[in-house]
Amino acid sequence: KKPLTRMGATAIGNRVYVIGGRTPVPNSQESVADVWSAPVSTSNGVFTEDWRAEQSLPALQGSSLPGFTTAVAPVNSAGVTSVATGGGSGYIYVIGGNISFGAVEFSSYAVRVGNVAADGHVTWSAGPSLPGPNASSPTDQQLGAESPMVTSYTIGGKTYVYVIGGLRRYRTGTGGNIQDVREGLKSVYYARVSSGGQLVRPSNGQ
Repeated sequence: KKPLTRMGATAIGNRVYVIGGRTPVPNSQESVADVWSAPVSTSNGVFTEDWRAEQSLPALQGSSLPGFTTAVAPVNSAGVTSVATGGGSGYIYVIGGNISFGAVEFSSYAVRVGNVAADGHVTWSAGPSLPGPNASSPTDQQLGAESPMVTSYTIGGKTYVYVIGGLRRYRTGTGGNIQDVREGLKSVYYARVSSGGQLVRPSNGQ
């Protein structure tokens, strides 16, 4: 058991999922890659079993700034949503979040897709990264979003995932001019849910 803050949560079928977050350690807080689930009663909503551990989040690259490109699994403040496909199955999307390299924090652009089986167990894979704010500028390397609002919506027989706003945290400059920047986002991204739960461009399915 561990206390958590800044975790994500969602539900599929009769199970509630808690994903990532921060937990206290001596003199600090550290992010985790833990994923937990527990079933609830479909008649009154109470928990019917204790939490069980699911497959942890995979390590993915979340920053493209040189020196900070190592794949990271622990994440907090990610956007989380899910899409149910029936019978307790579906997909969970863990989008962006806050990742750390020692004392340096970045907003991640990594996207994780969880395939939820009928028994509620989750298998994770990588989804397409969040787009950059300025694709025409190759020097605009610090990408990502933490604490975005994320939701899914089905219309016309197709399901879409929306990522709205959030916070971007990145590092800029060199030498004595290094600055750690925090800025609010006005970005809105969306993707279509394709076969196997993967996310694709709505315009062309890529």
